[in-house]
Amino acid sequence: MKAVPAPEVRETPMVQSAVPTGEPTAARLHQLLKQVTPDQWKSLDGTVEKSASKDEPDLQELDGKTMRAEARKRKEEAARTRHRIWGELWREKVERVRAASPYSRYSSWRLSAVMVKGGDDLRQELLASQIIEQFSAIFQEAGLPLWLKATKVLVTSSTNGFLEFIPDSISVDAMKKLFPGKTLAEIFKVAFADRMFEAKKNFIESSAAYSLVVYFLQVKDRHNGNLMLLTSGHVVHIDFGFMLSNSPGGNMAFENSPFKLTQEILDVMDGECSEQYEYFRTLLIRGFLEARKHMERIVLQVRMMLVGSKMPCFREGADFVLSTLQDRFFCNLTEEACIEKVVELIDTSVNNWRTIQYDNYQRLVNGIL
Repeated sequence: MKAVPAPEVRETPMVQSAVPTGEPTAARLHQLLKQVTPDQWKSLDGTVEKSASKDEPDLQELDGKTMRAEARKRKEEAARTRHRIWGELWREKVERVRAASPYSRYSSWRLSAVMVKGGDDLRQELLASQIIEQFSAIFQEAGLPLWLKATKVLVTSSTNGFLEFIPDSISVDAMKKLFPGKTLAEIFKVAFADRMFEAKKNFIESSAAYSLVVYFLQVKDRHNGNLMLLTSGHVVHIDFGFMLSNSPGGNMAFENSPFKLTQEILDVMDGECSEQYEYFRTLLIRGFLEARKHMERIVLQVRMMLVGSKMPCFREGADFVLSTLQDRFFCNLTEEACIEKVVELIDTSVNNWRTIQYDNYQRLVNGIL
């Protein structure tokens, strides 16, 4: 009797998670980051989608009619909450103003919004905007999904200027005051109930990008009044009056955390044990490694402004500013040792005691939630 060969068994390749489960060591992260290519980021987004779906009810157990009713109710509640937070959307305002404008027939018609600021030197804001734009270009060239918003700044004198208005935005402080007793994560969950995956993805990718900017530029005064949340879920940092070598309180340097990563930010990512948090960490490490390849592009922006400048951020002198900025890139370390250092920066930032106390100070003295 002729023997029949056994059927060939083929293993289906599995999509790897952003970071292995458990507490990742630098070696394990290094191995993972070597495997991840820009083309695979869409696959990695699935880790966020999987975790975000935990916030929604198990719709498979519901019949079709109930499922549609629940989805419709959730969408309506989210729309009402967003309108309460952000009000009329910018695109709707543009359409309304254009409809009433006698010049709307012209193709050059535009509606722009600016903030006029007096009694303040905006040259430092301009420098920060230029550096953020450089970071954004570096991340885009590398194919990394790290999101930054470089606002336009027009300096008209040493004490006056114009700042680009960020449409469809609200400070985290103002948003929390609209919902007393509610946390950022609770508000976020209701406001984006109909598009949770997209909003969390935007929140994580922008938070990771700004964490890198805050660390490299040593940006201080990071209270919730200086953190803006967009209707897309993106986070935008504003007010760069303290960076590089100056800090609030007469340069007392109370905020010594690499960047702000408090519990309310972690809760939006479903905590430290979630895959969303691991996605955040992976993005931050990938962004750091890419930024240090182009260190001179960042340092050049600062070096060009040093000569003869009296900006507060250069108060410690050119040599100190340049040397400390270059040191923060860890260019003297191997890639594996650099990853180890970045992991330490992240761990140091998580619920940093000084960051928490600074938020408490702003809440008690200035009423910033």
